[in-house]
Amino acid sequence: MNELLEALGLGPDSLALLHDFLQQHGYLLLFLGVLAEGEAILALAGALAHAGHMDLIKVILTAWVASSIVEQGLFLVGHHYGPRLLERFPRLQRNAPKARQVIARYGDLAAVLFRFMYGVRTVAVLLLGSQGYPRLRFAIINLPASLLWSAVIAGLGYLFSASLKLLLSRIQHAEILLLGLLILGVTAFLLLRIRQKA
Repeated sequence: MNELLEALGLGPDSLALLHDFLQQHGYLLLFLGVLAEGEAILALAGALAHAGHMDLIKVILTAWVASSIVEQGLFLVGHHYGPRLLERFPRLQRNAPKARQVIARYGDLAAVLFRFMYGVRTVAVLLLGSQGYPRLRFAIINLPASLLWSAVIAGLGYLFSASLKLLLSRIQHAEILLLGLLILGVTAFLLLRIRQKA
């Protein structure tokens, strides 16, 4: 991550400011980001942890708390207003059949699997709440499922950042190759255009 910021022209002073800002506000921003969106914010926090700007354990724990709150809240909303919400929002209704299928097939495991199914998670938790799934059972499953989701997504961000660092360290050698391929591609394109006009 430091190499990426340096490549963008941010010097040591900018990196120090970023580090201080993230130490002071990063976990609150992560908490709010997971409440609002989830995966992308958490993966970015994992990458920032790899760069040393955040602590990976704190990132996972912060996301765990936020994710647990969001999922439990969605479940309770589904418990009280589920059918009406599905009727009112066509996007939720569109994903409902797939979510019902997973619930029917996997039962309790569905409460864990939904976290990793982009586009279905919200409607699935609302459906679990609206279909009489026991509140206490969901609360008990929600805690370890949120922890698993937080660890996996933050870990992927952390590992991806390591790969990005390796890529950036090798890009100096690849620049010449990429430039050569670009020149070759443009030349081939121009030759084809000239040939088609002739």
